[in-house]
Amino acid sequence: MNKAVLDRLVRIKGTLRCAETLLENPAPLDCAVALLLMDSVVESAMKLSLDGESLEGVDLRRDPKFNDILEKACSMKELDELRQSELQLSYMHTARNGFQHQGIVPDSNIVKGEYLGLTYDVLQLISKKRFGVDWGDISLASMIRDEEIRKLYLESEKLVSNGDFAGAAATIIYAFELTKNVARLTIQGSGIQWYRWAAYKDNTENYLRNYILALDKEIETFKLGLDYIELRNYLDVAEIAGVEGILYSLPDDKSAVDVIADFKAKLAQLSETSPPSAPSPLWCRQAQDTLLNFVVRTESVQRAFTKQVREYYEALAARMEREEREKRIPRE
Repeated sequence: MNKAVLDRLVRIKGTLRCAETLLENPAPLDCAVALLLMDSVVESAMKLSLDGESLEGVDLRRDPKFNDILEKACSMKELDELRQSELQLSYMHTARNGFQHQGIVPDSNIVKGEYLGLTYDVLQLISKKRFGVDWGDISLASMIRDEEIRKLYLESEKLVSNGDFAGAAATIIYAFELTKNVARLTIQGSGIQWYRWAAYKDNTENYLRNYILALDKEIETFKLGLDYIELRNYLDVAEIAGVEGILYSLPDDKSAVDVIADFKAKLAQLSETSPPSAPSPLWCRQAQDTLLNFVVRTESVQRAFTKQVREYYEALAARMEREEREKRIPRE
């Protein structure tokens, strides 16, 4: 698939994910905002399907009316099934206009029970019939630039689809902790970590020391730009896997495969002894969202100096590995 098309489909899916999040535990206006997003992704997907088509009487550059776009999309041979949903889509768009232009809040049951399903059906139809890819196969992982973290995110999606929630959770946790290491490189300068280890080595039990250590953990959350509630949701399972809070660091003497295996073993054991506390599909999805937001935000604000330092150490590691490999080659 053309990369530009795939990127647009990923952004459309990311926008829909925002709507889905709003509908998980909606406040009074969340359903209305979700409807705006759902209507937007449907219109964006139809416009994308019309790109490159000869459309008499419709200029996509001049922001045509929704009904014109819908009519043209329905008239395409690949999307003739869309005609069956034409009336429902018009109703959904009318409900969206009622909120956006007149402040009329739509019925939450209709938004969640009818319009969300309609949005899924339309996106699946356009994605499959027009672009030859199943909507479920489009991954938000392509938004991640770091190759290792992107592969871990994709692996977590695969494990979730296979029903291996302990494995998916272990992979997400490792990817999150790896991202945390990268993020810390972008915020060095506060100096607090230089005093942290001395405070932790001080075994004196007093209220001031304990308060400072507790405060350090809270500040770390702020420094990393994490949502506090999302972090607590993540740690509900991550701490069971062996992550000792926000200040935890991945072990240097173990490979990624071994660490993930350790995480999974602890979570799998929990699944057998305490099912209600085991990683659930909902937790995996929420943690994936937290991870994705964390990665994308971290990658978008990296300092130039940090990038240079990272490239230097990556080049140094590659050179050392090459030299070690050359030493193992027997000389003639």
